[in-house]
Amino acid sequence: PSPPMIYLFLLPLLVTGQSNRCWSSGNGGPARWWNEGERIDRGRYWYECRRGELLPKGCFTQRQQRLSIGENFIQDDYEVTCDLSSQGFLKFKQTACMGPSERRFRLGETWNDDT
Repeated sequence: PSPPMIYLFLLPLLVTGQSNRCWSSGNGGPARWWNEGERIDRGRYWYECRRGELLPKGCFTQRQQRLSIGENFIQDDYEVTCDLSSQGFLKFKQTACMGPSERRFRLGETWNDDT
């Protein structure tokens, strides 16, 4: 009798030990296997290979500064935060406007413009 299909699928993973590796493109190169804990840069976002999955870890600013989820930076008079959506995707979220004297104004706040 032939082995069940599930065993045929798992056999390469057991033989090669790739169950904790991730298959993805990144860092400007073609798709390949990434080892557990390796960091993968993809466009404006970065990830880590954990337990065979790419976990979202953060974003890059326009100046290529690496940010973790929850960190923010200033761009074009706005505070922008590296955020993780409820669906698990990385995104940029405007969290404040920069007002006079570099003060941050959150959603709903106002200030008088002296110009």
